[in-house]
Amino acid sequence: DGRRVPVLVTLATLDGGASTAAAFVVDLSARRQAEAAQRDGAARLRLAMEGGQLGTTDRDLHTGRRTWSPEALAIYGRPTDGLPPTDAEWLAAIHPDDRAWVVPRLEQANADSRQCQLEHRIVRPSGEVRWITLTVSPLRGGSSTDGPPAHMFGIVQDITARHAAAAALAANEARMRQVVDALPVMAWVLTQDGTCLHSNHAWAAYAGDATHHTLAQKLELFHPDDRPRVAAATGVAHAAGTGYDLQARLRRHDGVHRWHRIQMTALPSAAGAQSVSSGEPAAHYVATAQDINRMQADAARIADAEIRLRLIQDCTGTGTWDWNVTTGAVHWSEHQDRLFGRDPAAGPVMASTWRGALHPEDRDRVVAELDAALAGMAPFDSRHRIVRPDGEVRWHRAIGEVRRDPSGAQVAC
Repeated sequence: DGRRVPVLVTLATLDGGASTAAAFVVDLSARRQAEAAQRDGAARLRLAMEGGQLGTTDRDLHTGRRTWSPEALAIYGRPTDGLPPTDAEWLAAIHPDDRAWVVPRLEQANADSRQCQLEHRIVRPSGEVRWITLTVSPLRGGSSTDGPPAHMFGIVQDITARHAAAAALAANEARMRQVVDALPVMAWVLTQDGTCLHSNHAWAAYAGDATHHTLAQKLELFHPDDRPRVAAATGVAHAAGTGYDLQARLRRHDGVHRWHRIQMTALPSAAGAQSVSSGEPAAHYVATAQDINRMQADAARIADAEIRLRLIQDCTGTGTWDWNVTTGAVHWSEHQDRLFGRDPAAGPVMASTWRGALHPEDRDRVVAELDAALAGMAPFDSRHRIVRPDGEVRWHRAIGEVRRDPSGAQVAC
């Protein structure tokens, strides 16, 4: 078919004569492919070992001869083209604080002919400390599966970066716990899967203990009427990597449900690769619960008082006003607008609006009465006329009380 293939040609004479010979041709394609695959596999293995900071060691248990890969030598801070360390040098490279437990475990693994994996520190000749994972396995010669091993094969990996990242993460979580514990409100930290990493002291005091280690357990403490709403908001926040702000009732250790403002904030991953605004899952969520039960009760009382006031105004035809002396802004109730014949949509009310509505014959007297009240000389209780926009004149009685700040300066009337 015209292809060129590598071959091995062997010539041999026949019957000892020089005039006749035989040629033997062997196709070497398969062998060359196997050799190329072997070289490619070796290159891939070398790249993988370099990328994973992996090295290999081998010790002949009969001769004591050591063989280390260049990667293993580099991990130990030795020249990559140099000799493997001696027993004494290898022992000295183990961190002094780890040596007492590393050596006995390796010796026991050697004696038992079993695999052993250790994570410990080494000290390079330069004094630099590195973390490694060392895995040693017994190898028996040939195809034998019985008898003593002939070699102890080792794989060493530099895990300094991983160990530093784990230490940094642990330190960050410890600081986060300190911050959460210092909060004056209930707070807890959740992971993406709903595991509760930490609940602060305020939570333990309110709930009666610091358990409820999962989101499902936390949700059980919400009022049954609020629980579906909180669960739905939490699910959306976890899916979008965001937070929420809502109000719900939480059960206290004595069984009483109290209103709380629940706020959840998504924190980005420790590596900083995820952003709360990116819509990606966050690493942690911090939730706080502020007791607003009194605020809710006060709001209900205020709403009830406003209803009562509106009924009184409807029945008596009176209005209310509030004048900020500092800014000049005036707030009129709906009934006050009616009394002055004013359209509420006409814009903001100012002090000049009220003065302009006073009857010209009464204006100076009423303003003087107001100034006297502001000066603290007399209460403000004035009977006077006003002129509506349509020209109609109406008699009003205005009663006001001056509110002052701690220094005594008037603030509002």
